[in-house]
Amino acid sequence: MRSGTALWSGGLIAAAAALGLLATQGTLALWNSTAPVELGVIRAADFTVTLSDESAGSLDMTDAVEIPFSLTDAAPLAGLYPGKAVYTAVQLANGTNATSDFGVQVAIAEPPAVTSEWAPYLQVRSQTAASFAACPETTAGYSAVAPGSPIALIPKGASSVLCLELTLAANAPASLQGAPGTATLRLSAAQL
Repeated sequence: MRSGTALWSGGLIAAAAALGLLATQGTLALWNSTAPVELGVIRAADFTVTLSDESAGSLDMTDAVEIPFSLTDAAPLAGLYPGKAVYTAVQLANGTNATSDFGVQVAIAEPPAVTSEWAPYLQVRSQTAASFAACPETTAGYSAVAPGSPIALIPKGASSVLCLELTLAANAPASLQGAPGTATLRLSAAQL
């Protein structure tokens, strides 16, 4: 009989413990409390990096994975002769509306893609400046395009100008003068 009483007592204790856990919803808390919380607003920020030249509108670099952007001022390219350089520029701007300050690091993503017949003869070099007017039209300060290397760190609300120098080699064939060609420079932007 003793074992029956012990069994009965054990079952009663187990049932009481289970009831206690269910009453406190499994938290083992004997006391609980609630507090009202005001409604809040969660806002997302735009990561906006724009690319523009002096004469055209701007392009949002974050709209799509790949959008072609052409410099509308083709006049300087008309002066591209063997052994001579022409200069142009694009402006990069960090137009985010985030409440915290963060910069955007812009880099040249890959080597310039140049039309095949132009490739051995066209050199693209770059440097950064504070404005279009600050881009020198001399070879001083320009360096070879280095893919993957950061070219500008642009704080929130600021911009930087990427100055480009295109030089046609002195030994370029005469057939290239006036011939159509393209040089594509792919840029990447990362939030820091």
